[in-house]
Amino acid sequence: VPYDLQREAGWLMQNEREYIYAFHFFRSNQRANNIYLLYNTETDELGSGEVSRFIRSLQLYYTSRNPQITWSDSLAEFKNYGSSLPGNQISIPKSPEVMQRVNEFLESRELSATSLNSLRKCSLQFYFKYLSRIREPEKDEGFLSPTESGMLTHKVLEYAMISMVSRQIDKNALPLYEETILQLFAKAAKELFPEKDFSLGEGLMQKTFLCSNVKRILEITAAEDHGAYLRGNEVEGKKKLAVNGRALGFIGTADRIQQRDSVIEILDYKTGKLEKNDLKTQGWDSLGNHKKRDELFQLLFYAWLFFEEGKEIKPFIISIRSGEFTKLSAQVGGVESFQQVHMEMIETLLSGLVSGLLDEGTEFTQTPEKENCKFCNFNTLCKSEDNEQAEDIAG
Repeated sequence: VPYDLQREAGWLMQNEREYIYAFHFFRSNQRANNIYLLYNTETDELGSGEVSRFIRSLQLYYTSRNPQITWSDSLAEFKNYGSSLPGNQISIPKSPEVMQRVNEFLESRELSATSLNSLRKCSLQFYFKYLSRIREPEKDEGFLSPTESGMLTHKVLEYAMISMVSRQIDKNALPLYEETILQLFAKAAKELFPEKDFSLGEGLMQKTFLCSNVKRILEITAAEDHGAYLRGNEVEGKKKLAVNGRALGFIGTADRIQQRDSVIEILDYKTGKLEKNDLKTQGWDSLGNHKKRDELFQLLFYAWLFFEEGKEIKPFIISIRSGEFTKLSAQVGGVESFQQVHMEMIETLLSGLVSGLLDEGTEFTQTPEKENCKFCNFNTLCKSEDNEQAEDIAG
């Protein structure tokens, strides 16, 4: 978008963002007794290694106005082991302090598909995120982040289907007209993001894109789910499972639950890229290792969470990927309609994961699957990229 149009539309420009950063930086230091400012002196593609001008400005401002302020500089040197020692570099033993964190975590909250996927793929990531509570770095993701976009899409779909809850889905009653969908979008946007303007610029583009997605999902629903009994939208499920003598809680929210005769169907909406093979595996054993099977694991977790005795359950994802809209089913060993015997297998899988978490002799370690590290927010902390390069050199 040209600079002049950005200014005319009232977008936040680069220099204005810098003014805001400077304001918050100075205000955060205003009433402090002791201030420690750290910066990296290494030169790389992200910086020149020079001290920030904010720090220089702060030094000049404070020392010139208050002679009682003492300002000192020191250089700390750290040896980089990332490229010299290949393989997994970090392991966290389960000391009494670490086990206390594990117990506090399990006592204070239920386990979700997200936390279990983190534990399943990389126990070190689970430690960083849920036990050490290291904040993930904030990213400038534009007008709407992928998470916010997903929230808005889910809310519009919830409004679109709400009149059919506890009824059969009627394709003729679905709001397929663009004007109606825009009205539902306005209602959802006002509820979730009242501070955002969707009438122009990037906001208008996001609105157009999301409404198009919603319309296509509703068209799939009209074509494939007409006559199914809609049990609910955004349905929360909770369940207990005994692991090593402890009753632990599990929780999850299904985007939609419907039923055909004695078969319960779980539907989850995904706005990210997804292939058919992502929801297929040859056996249950592959779900317990480090392989990236997030969506399949989540669907099976929901199947277990909402399973009812005497019924079968089929979990699906309605996938939006590169303009394609596809209803995909979860499959394990060719099975896509799961029964009681499969629920026992899922319980065995869950028990194994949590037992490893409770085992004092099992350390938190890095995943051996480098594919899992690509989009991990902690990959710079554990230097997985350095280790991979070292392995390539050693090979």
